[in-house]
Amino acid sequence: LGVFGSEEDCREQARQLNAGAITDPRPTAITDLHSWELDRLGNQLFRADRFAAAFVCFQSAVLAARQTTDRFALAVALKDRGITHRYMVRHEQALTDLSEAQELFRELDPEGPFYVSTLLNLGMSFAALGVHERALALYDEQLAIARARNDPGMLYASLVRLGDAALGLDRPELALAQ
Repeated sequence: LGVFGSEEDCREQARQLNAGAITDPRPTAITDLHSWELDRLGNQLFRADRFAAAFVCFQSAVLAARQTTDRFALAVALKDRGITHRYMVRHEQALTDLSEAQELFRELDPEGPFYVSTLLNLGMSFAALGVHERALALYDEQLAIARARNDPGMLYASLVRLGDAALGLDRPELALAQ
C-alpha cells in the first residue's frame, strides 16, 4: 500500500479526508502518489465486490487528485468512482463522474484504454437510464477507436454494447449494419 503502510492506515486517511477533517491529504510530501494509492486500494476492493468500501477509496482519490496538478490521476479516479456508481445502480452520479473523466481523457489520451473504458461505462449508464441514442453515439466512438487500433477485445465489447443500444431503440438494423 505504498505511502500508507496498511489498509487500515489508508482507510483512516480516507475517512478523515471524506469528513473534511483534513484539507491536505499528504501523509508524506508525495501528494501525487496519494491519489494513486487510494485508487489502487479502491480497485482491489472493487475486484473483491466490496463496492461501498471501494467507493470510499475512489471518493478520497478524487478529493486528493483535485488538490494536485495530476489531471490524469483525477481522470482515473473519476472513471473508477463513476464505474463504482454504475455498479451500485447510481447512474445519474455515474454520468457526472464519467462525463468529467471523458473530457479529461479526451485531452490527455483520446485513444487510450482509460478513455475507451470511460466511453463504454458512460454508454452503459446512459443505456440503463433509457437514453439509448446517447449510448449508441458513445459506442460508435468506441467502435471507431477499436477498429483503428485493430483491437479484437475492444471491438467485441463495442459491438455487443452497440447491439444492446440498437435493440433498446428497437432498431436492430443498426447493429446488423456493423
